[in-house]
Amino acid sequence: MEQHFDHSQSLTEITASPPRNLKQIKGELLFVDEAYLFHYQENGKDIYKYLSPDVLREAFNNEPFDSGWLPPEVLRHGSNRYGSWAILFIPAQRHCLNFGEESFCIPLPPLIFMGHHQFYWLWAMAKTQFHPNNQAFHAPLPNVNASPAGRICWGQNKPPVATLGTIQKAWELFIHSQFTSHYTNHKSKQFPHNIMKKLKQVHLRTQQSSRCRYPVSDLMPIGTDETIEGLVQSVL
Repeated sequence: MEQHFDHSQSLTEITASPPRNLKQIKGELLFVDEAYLFHYQENGKDIYKYLSPDVLREAFNNEPFDSGWLPPEVLRHGSNRYGSWAILFIPAQRHCLNFGEESFCIPLPPLIFMGHHQFYWLWAMAKTQFHPNNQAFHAPLPNVNASPAGRICWGQNKPPVATLGTIQKAWELFIHSQFTSHYTNHKSKQFPHNIMKKLKQVHLRTQQSSRCRYPVSDLMPIGTDETIEGLVQSVL
């Protein structure tokens, strides 16, 4: 005998308080704190199973996925219940920084730029090659908070939501924006109260020699042997 789907009965089941008395509905997924609980019936009995995010991702991802060619600077990207996130590695190189009436074209050490939803962080490294266990240092720039370590202050700028496709755009917006005198402390061993003095010093040395590099020995460490991996996990 052909069975007909009873829409009114289904609506009654959907609007009932969980766990529901499943008849028309074949199963339901319940969000319990940070866990996922799958409820269905088998041989007239209610069955409950906790599912991991990876299992759910595989179950719902029926379409082939291809990220395409990724920018070489992208280290990682993903998402969690708070939103998407992405991480860029900025190799040691020269940047032209805008300070309003002044502009400095100076070398900066390797940087790690991370975005999570609409919040962004910037950290520095002393080593030229990236490794997640590298020691993390405060980025030698103003407008980057020392506590929480690396949190960027955007001022009037509005960065995009961090995704694989927008993380490079967010970095360009930050590094080409006009820097202010906010959050200048705890960035330099020589000038612990004002990183601007160190940036001006490096700027003058760069004018004298094109081979000038940022003195990584002057970088201020974050905490005691804090690593890039540790900071990323604290954000996530």
